[in-house]
Amino acid sequence: HATQAGDRRVLVGVIDSGVDGKHPDIAPNFDRERSRNFVTDLPEFDGPCKYPGCVDPADEDGNGHGTHVAGTIAAARNGLGIAGVAPNVTIVNLRAGQDSGLFLLLPTVEALTYAGDIGVNVVNMSYYIDPWLYNCPDNPADSEEARQAQRTTLEATQRALDYAYARGVTLIAAAGNGHS
Repeated sequence: HATQAGDRRVLVGVIDSGVDGKHPDIAPNFDRERSRNFVTDLPEFDGPCKYPGCVDPADEDGNGHGTHVAGTIAAARNGLGIAGVAPNVTIVNLRAGQDSGLFLLLPTVEALTYAGDIGVNVVNMSYYIDPWLYNCPDNPADSEEARQAQRTTLEATQRALDYAYARGVTLIAAAGNGHS
């Protein structure tokens, strides 16, 4: 922090389960205007819908993981809670995860594409695209349909990553949340 605590002009997109933009450690650095929710809650996985059309506002996190990640990155130095590693950057919620923690292909691709479109500088990705922990398009134990679905996931995700990267987005991915 003594050398560089970040800069408000740096936009850090958190592709996760959402970000609680009202959290006292997050609110000072949260960009509500640019934040988006790309998911529709699925009652069979996420429980009863809290908002019309099952679409949560862009400053909600029904799971908590995205808020945790956003705090690690940019919790404000405000005398409350913690300070993030870059407490002066701006957080943009790019919600692609369900309340239940599921991450589906389309919202993930939409979040990455949007990050490129609006000039996000960095995205943090701490998830995998369900239903496979690892996409293995040539696994002989899987059906041909499952192998094709995994190929589609890999190809669509790679196109979205390439799109964002070509527009200047630095892509940061966790090596794994499951002690991998």
